[in-house]
Amino acid sequence: MAAAYAVACFGKYFDDRGVVLQTENEGVAHFAQKLYRRCGVQGTVISKERPTGPVYEFSVKDPDEVAKMLALFGHTGKEPTLRIRPENFKCQNCMQAFIATAFLCCGTMTDPEKSYNLEFLSTRHYLSQQLEAMLAEHNFHPHRALRKGANTIYIKAADHIEDLLTFMGAGGAAMRIMDQRMYNEMRNKTNRLSNCETANISKSVNAAVQVQLAIEKLQAAVDREKDMIEQGKRRERERELKGYPGSNPWPDEEEEKKALEHVTFSMRVYPLLEMLRAAQKKGKKVMWGVP
Repeated sequence: MAAAYAVACFGKYFDDRGVVLQTENEGVAHFAQKLYRRCGVQGTVISKERPTGPVYEFSVKDPDEVAKMLALFGHTGKEPTLRIRPENFKCQNCMQAFIATAFLCCGTMTDPEKSYNLEFLSTRHYLSQQLEAMLAEHNFHPHRALRKGANTIYIKAADHIEDLLTFMGAGGAAMRIMDQRMYNEMRNKTNRLSNCETANISKSVNAAVQVQLAIEKLQAAVDREKDMIEQGKRRERERELKGYPGSNPWPDEEEEKKALEHVTFSMRVYPLLEMLRAAQKKGKKVMWGVP
C-alpha cells in the first residue's frame, strides 16, 4: 500500500476527484496501475501525444474507486494542504517502497559520467518538507531548494546517492555509480600526476634557460668591465707619455695600495659564474633567493 500511496502523493493531483500520474515512461504508468489493482482499486492507463513525445497517464477517476482509494489512504480528498500520513507506513519496508516509488514518479538523476546529482521534484511544499525529513532520518543528507516554482530535494554526494539507491532496491544502479566514481577518481589522479610532471618539466626547461641567460649576461658585464679597465689604462699611459699636468708616472705607495685593494666586478662575480657553469654542466638546479 505504501508504494501506491507514493503515486497519490507525488502524482499530478490527488483529491476527491481521484488521482492522476503523468509520466514519459510507459512502464511506470503500468506499474502504478498494478499497485492499485493489488490494493483493490481499479485505474486506467492512456497515452497522450505531445510535441516532445508521448506521455502516459495513469488515473483513478471512477467515483466508487476514488472512494475506496481515499478510505484506503485515510484522506478525505478535501484537505487544504496534502500531507503524508505516517499511519500508512506499517514497517521499514513500507518506508523503502514509498521513497522508491516517489522517485519513479518525480525523481531524476544525472549521468554519473558528468556529475553526481539525484533529485525529487514536487509542487507541494509540505510534502517536500516531509520527504526531506524522511531522507534525512536515514542519513542520506538531502538539501531542498525552490526552482521555477517546484520544490527540489537533491542529493549531490556520490556515496549518499549510492546508499539511497541501495535503500530503494536499485543495487545494480548503485554499483554502476560506484564503478564510475572509481574510474573518475583514477582518471583525475592520472591527470593531476600528468599535469604535475608537465609542470616540473616546464620548470626545469625554464630554469636551464634562465641559467644560460644569467651566464651570458654576467660574462658580458665582465667583458665590458675589462674593456673599460683596458681603455682607462691606455688613456692613463697616453697622459703620462705626453706629460700632461697632474699626471704622475711614478705613483706613490698609497696609490699603489689603493689599486691593489680595489675589488672589481669581475672578481666579485667569478664564484657565481663558476657555480652556474658547474650546475649547467651537471644538469643541476640553482636556487634563487632564500627558500
